[in-house]
Amino acid sequence: MKKQIVLATTFALVLSSLYCPESQAAAKPKLSKTKLTLTVGKTAKLKVKNYKGTVKWSSNKKKVAAVSKKGVVTAKKKGTAVITAKAGKKKLKCKVTVKVAANKNTQTPEPVTTASAAPAITQNPAITNGSTSSTNPAATPKTPGTAAPTKDPIKKNPAQEQALKQMIEKLNADGATIPTDLNDKKTYIWSNEGKLTGISWSSCNISGELDFSAFETLTYLDSYGNNLSSLDISNCPSLAQLYCDNNNLGALDVSNCPSLNSLSCDHNALSSLDVSNCLSLVFLSCNNNNLSALDVSNCPSLNSLSCEYNTLSSLDVSNCPLLETLLCDNNNLSALDISNCPLSTVLCCGSNKLNTLDISNCSSLTTLDCSNNKLNTLDISICSSLSILECFDNNLSSLDTSNCSLLTWLSCDSNKLDTLDISNCSLLETLFCGNNNLSALNVSNCPSLTSLGCNYNTLSSLDISNCPLLDILLCDNNNLSMLDVSNCSSLTQISCDNNNLSSLDVSNCSSLTQLDCGGNYLSSLDVTNCPLLTDLRCDGSVSVIGYTR
Repeated sequence: MKKQIVLATTFALVLSSLYCPESQAAAKPKLSKTKLTLTVGKTAKLKVKNYKGTVKWSSNKKKVAAVSKKGVVTAKKKGTAVITAKAGKKKLKCKVTVKVAANKNTQTPEPVTTASAAPAITQNPAITNGSTSSTNPAATPKTPGTAAPTKDPIKKNPAQEQALKQMIEKLNADGATIPTDLNDKKTYIWSNEGKLTGISWSSCNISGELDFSAFETLTYLDSYGNNLSSLDISNCPSLAQLYCDNNNLGALDVSNCPSLNSLSCDHNALSSLDVSNCLSLVFLSCNNNNLSALDVSNCPSLNSLSCEYNTLSSLDVSNCPLLETLLCDNNNLSALDISNCPLSTVLCCGSNKLNTLDISNCSSLTTLDCSNNKLNTLDISICSSLSILECFDNNLSSLDTSNCSLLTWLSCDSNKLDTLDISNCSLLETLFCGNNNLSALNVSNCPSLTSLGCNYNTLSSLDISNCPLLDILLCDNNNLSMLDVSNCSSLTQISCDNNNLSSLDVSNCSSLTQLDCGGNYLSSLDVTNCPLLTDLRCDGSVSVIGYTR
């Protein structure tokens, strides 16, 4: 018969202590990677080890690399950024270098940056830099005592030059701070034929509407960080890259931009986004908008889609055979089918209303986060490449991981699991399966396990005999009458309170810093061989030997 759990207030204090990474007693949180190199459009999942609390993620350069609230990093522009994971009071950092995929047939132009840290012009074969591609048939000899002659600026298309000057003058008169030097290669790119191909107006205090219909040769446009309410690019058929994040756009139509390969429009007020004719679109990021529906079925080249934090109830990716990354967390989706996306490697669809999820042809999946949904079943039998699985906060009564031998991270807390067989998961490092209906758990075939959270079950048996690397063990609030940690010499934290333990031997746990064993049947406890123990919590009636703090 399970003993009565201690008072809620006391228990809350215990938990807060257990999960506080800055406490001397707790194991230090660690970031899975401190350096990361990605190509534009690719993603990577960062994990904080030795920490079970909420992690706050941020990027110092969202235009280069963005990070979701689940730690998924998306490479957006060429450059470097620092991703910070805040775990309690601890700040963990990862340097991210974003590169452009090599293309021997194209010339990479020089970066376009402004004082407001505008992104680099990349991935655009149509943009050429006058200083690198212009020719000088007659070299001028250098005269002693005089400076070397400078190259004349490219002769610009008169109509475009005049239209651009008028546009700048009008916008600056309304309070904008747009550079007026049309020869500034950090802001404007002109082709050898004098056609305007690139504009970088990032954070220039531009408000209202922008109409680029006079610049049909544009291949690159950056209007990041302004206050735009409208953006007309309907006459820009050559546009390849568009960055209009952090504005106030209510609608965006890029259907007349068949050359578009990269679009980032995060943090606007978009309720409509038309990408219907974007056959070349490879990268699309439209997070933090008001989109209720998104159809990318006519984007067969799409490789990466991020549409988190909208109000999506409909998402059509049915004709995206090249899609590798899909981030659609925090929407209102009740069903999601990516069975026609066989190359998918990363799927994050947490915090929706999913009751069906079809990943039946996704054998390449390495990361799956479908947490906080309404799933009754989850079939991952084909996902032999799966490394990270987060399916907590669902209604799962069973979970078959037998074909997931590469699994390193499994979080299936707060479901209705009666059994959990992880015998084929020998690479597993982290397992959180708390708040289920498990009566037994065998992790003896998981020698790489470092963190185990199996609290709030009905466990009467727990085998951790072959877990020499185990660092954190949370098995509180179960029915355990025996706990053998003799082979777990790496343990720094044990929470085994509110069980049926009559004895506890921690003599081999010389690294132990925190031990909570209250609410059991212990009469004595010997911690003589635990010199690092700084936080011990047990019933007052227990005779403690060797604790000097």
